[in-house]
Amino acid sequence: DGLLTDAVEIMTDACKDECTKKSGNCLNKIEAMKIIVSASGGKGMLGGQVIDKQFEDDDISPEILETMHRLKTGSLINAAVLAAATICNLDNETKEALSRFASELGLAFQIKDDMLDVEGNSEAMGKTAGKDIINNKKTFVAEFGIEKAKVLLAEASDSANAYIKGLSKHFPGADFGFLTELTCYLTSREL
Repeated sequence: DGLLTDAVEIMTDACKDECTKKSGNCLNKIEAMKIIVSASGGKGMLGGQVIDKQFEDDDISPEILETMHRLKTGSLINAAVLAAATICNLDNETKEALSRFASELGLAFQIKDDMLDVEGNSEAMGKTAGKDIINNKKTFVAEFGIEKAKVLLAEASDSANAYIKGLSKHFPGADFGFLTELTCYLTSREL
């Protein structure tokens, strides 16, 4: 909670400085800050955490599980992408495509994280493997099994890459290789 408050303070200072200069980017920075704060709150990460706590001892539907992870993990990845797109003053169509990419990347990241909790190395991860199972966390692996989680990971990763290819059509000659590499790295990491 303290780090989140610090982040808001840093963003507010940056917006204040920009507005003091009366530059054209002032409103974009304020909008970017709103995107990040919203993604951190009840409509994002905290909302996903509420769902997580709510279903600790109860069954969860696949739809609610996906919603929970899109909120907890995906909203912050999405916010990072949308905040940057907003500061760069990209058009709404491009921001929507980037948002869809980030949403799929966030879901893929979470599925891979769930898999690593089962298959990963505790020392390399910096956290105890198997902790989700011990704590009865609702994960893609717990709900679907490792093989189905692998299929869902591939689907989310492919979907993220499809949005990247769509962006390439709107921006001929632009290099989106970093986004492709990021998607590959986050979804194939082995710890």
